This record gives sequence, C-alpha cells and structure tokens, in this order.
Amino acid sequence: MNQPSSTHLVLIGLMGSGKTTIGRRVAAQTGRHFYDTDAMVEADCGLKVRQIFAQWGEPEFRRLEHIALITALAVKEPGVIAAAGGVVLSDQNREALQTARDEGRARIVWLKAQTATLLSRVQNGVHRPLLDANPAVAMQAMHDQRTQWYQDLATAVVSTDELSASRVVAAVVSVINEGSSHV
Repeated sequence: MNQPSSTHLVLIGLMGSGKTTIGRRVAAQTGRHFYDTDAMVEADCGLKVRQIFAQWGEPEFRRLEHIALITALAVKEPGVIAAAGGVVLSDQNREALQTARDEGRARIVWLKAQTATLLSRVQNGVHRPLLDANPAVAMQAMHDQRTQWYQDLATAVVSTDELSASRVVAAVVSVINEGSSHV
C-alpha cells in the first residue's frame, strides 16, 4: 500500500541500526524536520539518557520516551522520527505507531541489522546503559525480545548490514517516494 509522501517517516530498530544518522540525512535530503526521541527526552530533562537511567531508572525514561514519541507523531508537518530502540517495549507506543501507520499518518521503516553489526557500531557509545554488563548478551536479548514487534510494525524493512550510510539513505528515501517494502 503506497502512503502519501506527506506522512511521517518513523525509523525503528535496535541501537546501532542507524536511526539517528540515517534520520538526519533523510530529513535533510527531503526537507523534513528531524525528531530524535532520545534527544527530545534529553532536551526536556536537561540530562543525558545515562543520567536519566541512573537518577530516575528505566521506567521513568520509558515514560518520557512515550511522551516524546507522541509529541513527534502529533506534529502536523511531515517529519522523520528516529524512535528510540526500546520504544516498542510499550504497548502504548506500539499502539500509537500502529494507529499512525494504519491511518496513513506514518510509514514505519525498520532499520534491520545483525547483532554483530550492531555491537560493532555501538562499542564506543557511552550513553547506552543497557549494554553496561555484557554488551553481546544484552544486545542478543534485545534482538530476541524486540524483533517480532519491529517486524509487526514495519511498513518497510531496510537491511543495513552491508550498506553504506548513503545507500541506506537512498533506500529509505525510496520508501518515501515509491513505497518499497524490502531493500
């Protein structure tokens, strides 16, 4: 089903899949505003994600993440939204994304990558508290837990393992323009 290009483009996927990097570039290329739910939470709180986890815990971060997602989806002008990797953990968030998708207000692109690829991309990231104990085990657990939700919500899937950022951007833009479902 082709969605009009006036809809939001929501990027979902695990940390390291490229949501922020690709989202910024797609927004710039298409003239859309860019919304990163993690950055929105940080701006609202004046704290980094790691500090929010340390001071208030994961449940509070997830509550703030929900507010950021709903805020971005409510913007009337079409934008590119980089949804935090854990946004799919919440029934409310999945319902909001599904409703936006089903009503034609959003196309949801799952930036999919193998766990080894994701780990190589996030190994130097200091703002990823969920990877503190054992990154490989944590990443695999997140992959196992979230994959079905990403798949169920996605309008399109872009496998990013072997693609350069430029090729991923082109694939995502083709989803906006042509409604492609798998790249």
